[in-house]
Amino acid sequence: MTKETVRFAAKTARMSKAKPLKAKRHTTRRKKKKHNRFRVFLFILGFCILLFVTGIGLGYHFFHHQDVTIDASRYPVRGIDVSANNGDIDFAAVAAEDYQFAILRASYGNRNDKKFEQYYADAKAKGLDVGAYHYLHFNMDGAQQAERFYGCIKDKTFQLPAIIDIEDWGNSLLVKKETRIQVIADMVATLKSHHVPVMIYTNLTGHRQYIATRFDHEPLWLSALRQPEGVTDPKWTLLQYSHTGTVGGIKGDVDLNVFTGSQNEWKQWMVK
Repeated sequence: MTKETVRFAAKTARMSKAKPLKAKRHTTRRKKKKHNRFRVFLFILGFCILLFVTGIGLGYHFFHHQDVTIDASRYPVRGIDVSANNGDIDFAAVAAEDYQFAILRASYGNRNDKKFEQYYADAKAKGLDVGAYHYLHFNMDGAQQAERFYGCIKDKTFQLPAIIDIEDWGNSLLVKKETRIQVIADMVATLKSHHVPVMIYTNLTGHRQYIATRFDHEPLWLSALRQPEGVTDPKWTLLQYSHTGTVGGIKGDVDLNVFTGSQNEWKQWMVK
């Protein structure tokens, strides 16, 4: 083998070794770039989630922590509404603070409220006027929900009509508006077929979307977190003015409500 051949072989070997090393460096750089881009993506995603959560928190605080002062001379009849989410309740302490009525969640969707029976017995024993409500699910049959609700209340005595809680919060956004309205109509009709008087609970948005011009003949329990004097349209019988009330006998926040009229009007309005 000649010297030229040896030199050529050595050069070829060096080149064959160098090329993979160069390619390896390029591959490493690409991986680092991809990793950096992924880190930037995660940072942007986290920042957006933080903004979203902060916005929800601020919105919740603004809409649920309104300062409302009730004129007891104008709205002497006050009450609470509760569900199992409120935990154990001392209804004697509630009554001692001059709350006159309690509205209890009896059922929701295809389930019964686990605290309803206990709440009912305790509230009645402490002399409170009692009502019951069903939280309506738009993605379930309205008649079937009515039968479930009726099964909870049929052997009990109430001073308020049977209340259907209608709101978008907690409901599927995939159900068409026409279907939602039909579910409400089916539930109202089924309850009335059992000769049960009906009341509608909703907020201002729900009233515009589902109730106005369709179920206006039913008494309205309206959720509007503001001074009762300022809520003149739609016409309401009960007004829920706070989600963050403080009441003796209840741990944590509780919903607060007033009746539109006097004590005498309350007695006349109550279900006999």
